[in-house]
Amino acid sequence: MRFGFAVAFALAFSTNAQAHAMVQAAPQEPPGDVVVTGKIPDANKRVCKQTGATGSIIPKRECRTKGEWEELRQRSIAALERLKADQQSDRHTKAMLENRD
Repeated sequence: MRFGFAVAFALAFSTNAQAHAMVQAAPQEPPGDVVVTGKIPDANKRVCKQTGATGSIIPKRECRTKGEWEELRQRSIAALERLKADQQSDRHTKAMLENRD
């Protein structure tokens, strides 16, 4: 009889502990919907452009923010300036080599 009482007590205690743990672990309600109003800064505004790839007649649509488009433009200008400077340097070197003879 004592064994049965001990088993019943242990089962009741563990069930109560599990129920207590589940009550503590219950998820809380998420907050209500959040609505943000205001104007998107120009640099973060998304702009899509159609570009044509060489060798293809199907235009490709490319979407970036205004800031990303501006950064791409600045990098392209810098690359073009480097190319021009390299060409001038090559012409100058070629002229010097021709005058050396």
